[in-house]
Amino acid sequence: HVLRNLQSIGHTTMIFKNWDEERLETSIYLTPHILPTITDGTIISYRKKD
Repeated sequence: HVLRNLQSIGHTTMIFKNWDEERLETSIYLTPHILPTITDGTIISYRKKD
C-alpha cells in the first residue's frame, strides 16, 4: 500500500522526527531522527525492512 500511496501523491516530505498528532498525510517519518547531509545528486532509496 505504501508504494501505491507514494505513486498516487507524486511527492512527499521526509521528516526526521517522531510521528505526532499533527502529522502531514503526505509525509514519511524517518529514524534515526538525525538529519543527514543531502545535496544535489544524493540518491535516496527505499528498502523493505525484513
